[in-house]
Amino acid sequence: MQNNSGTTGEVKVCIHRGSNQIGGSCVEIECEGKRLIIDIGTPLDAEEENESLVPDIKGLKEGDSSILGILISHPHRDHYGLLKYASPNIPVYIGEKAYNILEIYSKFVPISAVNIPNKHFFENNKTFVIGSTSKGEIKITPFLVDHSAFDSYSILIEINGKRILYSGDFRCHGIKGYLSKNLPNNELLKNLDLVLLEGSSLSRLDEYSRFPTEKEIEKRFIEEFDKTKGLAIVHCSSQNIDRITSIYHACKATNRKMLIDLYQACVLRTCYNMQRPLFPDAILYVPEIQRGKIKANQWFDLLKEYSEPRIFKEKVAENKEKYVLIFKELYIYDFIKCPELAEDARFFYSMWSGYWSDEYDYYKNTKKFVKDYNLEKIDIHTSGHASVADLKEFVEKLDVTTVTPIHTFMPEKFPDLFKNVIIRKDGEWFNV
Repeated sequence: MQNNSGTTGEVKVCIHRGSNQIGGSCVEIECEGKRLIIDIGTPLDAEEENESLVPDIKGLKEGDSSILGILISHPHRDHYGLLKYASPNIPVYIGEKAYNILEIYSKFVPISAVNIPNKHFFENNKTFVIGSTSKGEIKITPFLVDHSAFDSYSILIEINGKRILYSGDFRCHGIKGYLSKNLPNNELLKNLDLVLLEGSSLSRLDEYSRFPTEKEIEKRFIEEFDKTKGLAIVHCSSQNIDRITSIYHACKATNRKMLIDLYQACVLRTCYNMQRPLFPDAILYVPEIQRGKIKANQWFDLLKEYSEPRIFKEKVAENKEKYVLIFKELYIYDFIKCPELAEDARFFYSMWSGYWSDEYDYYKNTKKFVKDYNLEKIDIHTSGHASVADLKEFVEKLDVTTVTPIHTFMPEKFPDLFKNVIIRKDGEWFNV
């Protein structure tokens, strides 16, 4: 979709994807021929990731000097996944730890690798200039928020006298919920012209309900680990550091040791800047398939760096009740080779329930694993997104002219919840 605004002083916005769906977010802002792109994600319902999914943005693939930069709000694929198809000459702005997580992920999952040669790191609450128009500098201010992805940001864009807040994905009930709750009080967020507001929870929760807090999730893990006679198997995202932290605390409370693979160990070290690569008392357990990858890539120095302490499947099987395994499908082969691991085991699913449904084909092998070993499945999870009540409270604290839905299946619900709502369609250019 082309923007025909030319070089006028109007600030125009286009939601290329995300006005009526969750995932695949991509927004373009233009003024006087200067352009910004915010997020460029892979749709959640994409059968496979390919170039045909890339929004029709002039010069994105070839490179165009009018594109001042691509801003990535956080390291979830539905916000960065299509970045691989953008020209490497376009500057990319991202949090440093978010970038490091993507680097680690690309190392372990090359098929999803994202190369960012022209990278620039932004920092919480620190304004930087990305270009200029006839009315002055184009300023960007990222704000660290609570989300299920580490190093997530809301982003303020100041351009030609207009002030636009892109909420990104956020919540208020996680370990760092105070960041999101306090954000509307920031002096830089006064007199906003537009808020592009995520509304993921509108299709999952009513107006008066709230998601469990991360502290409540930790308490449930403690209760259920105490009931588990064998190995506690927890399926959760390696990038959900709040969840990994909750599980670790639950392990401590129940005298269990948390078992993590090499990828998880690398992510933890990146997020927490640890001198020692693992959480205290966590143990490296490298599944056999990952050991093959380590050998093929000659990652022996990396393995050595993380290998104290380290344990093997046979030792885990001897004292299954002492351990909690952070599960990935890589481990299924270990259970085939050592079926004793599954004796008295319980399977804890700690991700969005939608991924387990027949609508998505993400965890076909995991579902079969749970069925084949007759494992009891216990769901313990809370959302990475703000409840409807928290969204209302967030917007009520802001002084904003217009609220526009994004990252939601239910944009039509916005006018009943918020004032000054204008709903837009994908591909529609509009003036701020």
